[in-house]
Amino acid sequence: MVLGAAAVSLAALVVFLRIEARTKGAMMPLELFRSRALSASLAIAALMTFGMYAMLFLTPLYLQSVQGASALTAGLELLPMSVSFVIVAQLSGKLTTLFGPRVMTCCGMGGMGIGMLMMAFAVLGGGFVSIAAALLVIGIGLGLNTAPVQNVAVASVPKNRAGTASGLVNTARMVGATLGVAVLGLLFAMSAGGAADAASFRLPYLVGGAAELLGMAVAFGFIGADALKKA
Repeated sequence: MVLGAAAVSLAALVVFLRIEARTKGAMMPLELFRSRALSASLAIAALMTFGMYAMLFLTPLYLQSVQGASALTAGLELLPMSVSFVIVAQLSGKLTTLFGPRVMTCCGMGGMGIGMLMMAFAVLGGGFVSIAAALLVIGIGLGLNTAPVQNVAVASVPKNRAGTASGLVNTARMVGATLGVAVLGLLFAMSAGGAADAASFRLPYLVGGAAELLGMAVAFGFIGADALKKA
C-alpha cells in the first residue's frame, strides 16, 4: 500500500509538472526554479523540517519511554528550545541586515545540525542538562534560519510571484516534515526492534543532524550576499 501510494504521488507530480509547463500563466511557473536562490531556499526549508519535525516526534518519546517523564514533564523539558527560538527570532531581522542572508542561513542550519548531533550523544546518558543544552542550540538555529529562508525565496522572484514563492517554501517545509517523521521514524523503529532504549534514538538524530548540515552546505553554496534584492 505504501509503495502504491508513493507511485501514485510520483505519477501525479509528473502530470502536474507537464501541465504547468504547457499552461500560460501557470499557478507554479517552472521558470521560477531557474533562480538558484529560490531552489536553494526550498531545499533548505525541506531539510530544516526534515530533521526538526522528526526531532519533535522522537524527543518526547525518548523523555517518556526512556527517562520515565510524564507527558507534562516532557513538554516542560522541551522549553529550552522554544524559549531560545522565540528570543532569537526577534533578533533575526536585524542580524540578517547586519550579516546577510547566507551567514544567517548557514549559522541557522549549522546550529540545528550541531544541536541534533548533541542530542545523539545526550540520549546515551548525558542527563537532562545535556539534553537541555542540545535543545537550546537547536532553538537558536531555528530562530536564525526561519525568517531569512522565507525572505530569500520571496526576494528571488518577481514581485507579482511573491505569494507563489511563499507558498512553495511552506510546501517544501511540509514535504520535509512528512519525510523526516517517516524516514527517521522508520530508522528509530528498525533500531528499537521490539523495545525502545536510549541507543535506538541515536541513529535518527545523527541522520537528522546530517540533513541540517547538508542544508548549511546548500546555503553556503547557493545563497549569495545579494539574495534579498528584489528580482
